[in-house]
Amino acid sequence: MIRHRNKIVFLIVLLACSFFFSKHAHAAVFYFNNAVNTSPNTLGNYWNDQDATDPALSLPDFSVDEVSVLSGATFTGNARFNGNARNEGTVNGNAIFYGNNSLNDLSVTGTQTRYYISPTTKNNKITNEQNRNPWIVLTDNDIIKIFNE
Repeated sequence: MIRHRNKIVFLIVLLACSFFFSKHAHAAVFYFNNAVNTSPNTLGNYWNDQDATDPALSLPDFSVDEVSVLSGATFTGNARFNGNARNEGTVNGNAIFYGNNSLNDLSVTGTQTRYYISPTTKNNKITNEQNRNPWIVLTDNDIIKIFNE
């Protein structure tokens, strides 16, 4: 009876360790340039490099991958910019800038949301210049100081 219980405890510990210490895949990096059309669902619009010379082999997973919209491109749909992703084009839809390093350098026609995920001392200028729509700002474990320049 004790041996059987020890085996069960050992299996539980082994499963717990494999769950907590398993490696997770890193997010992939994609660049969108609307080479085919403005749809985020068209594979031919995505590249593995910023110069758009290496075509992507799969569509991005917007919940984890870094997807940047390149200069001059129009992305029609809702976008999420993770990690170091940037919007250098136009998003015809809503955009979430998730994380402390993603940037909006040009235009979003819908709602712009900035979501900070860790404490930062970085100053981001959140403005409505260039006819941008208002921002929604959210944070986890951080303090947001808002001031008028």
